[in-house]
Amino acid sequence: MARLKRTTLSHQIVAEVKARILRGQWPVGTRLPTEQELCQEFGVSRSPLREALKVLEAAGLVTIRHGEGMFVSELPEAFARKSDFLTLREGVTALHVLDVRRILELESVRQAAKAVPPVDVGRLQELLALMEENKQNITVFREADVDFHLTLGELSGNPVLAQILQELRRVFLEQMARDPLVNEALQDHAQILHAVQRGDVDRAQRAMERHMDRMYDFYLADGDDNH
Repeated sequence: MARLKRTTLSHQIVAEVKARILRGQWPVGTRLPTEQELCQEFGVSRSPLREALKVLEAAGLVTIRHGEGMFVSELPEAFARKSDFLTLREGVTALHVLDVRRILELESVRQAAKAVPPVDVGRLQELLALMEENKQNITVFREADVDFHLTLGELSGNPVLAQILQELRRVFLEQMARDPLVNEALQDHAQILHAVQRGDVDRAQRAMERHMDRMYDFYLADGDDNH
């Protein structure tokens, strides 16, 4: 995470804390870890963490009580509605999610590849290495996989696209719950990274299309698109 801009770091921290609250990992009233513990967990310095906490407090998601700690607040109504909207419901299939991903991610990789000057792919390299190191740890592998795609959204230069992808992080993880294509995913992500690094828009888009097609094929061949 260190190679990202501070604002990007703080946005990622905000997105992760929101996701944990939505998942019920940190229910309302929960005392959050200390700043030092959060810095260690997210691998960041205090500055972007504190920026993120200010955003969360302003949004009414976190209450900071000096001398006591940080606590999850009552969820604002708008946030609760968003939580409900982003929850996969009955009738929403993996293929529905893939349809949306295809639209968003083909555009994000295209914009990232055509950026001038070329984007810094350091974070993508870190995430690809994390995937490689955790082929046997599927939870970490999937999270790094999704974060690779979200980072492409950040590198697209379109803050709206980046925010939409961030808000869909949990949905993407749910959609990938049974996806075992570890070696194939590593190959696809390496090709995407190299194309973006070279600024080759057509190759980057084709690499992302192949990656999406592979996931479509997996779910169709599995015969179960309802998970």
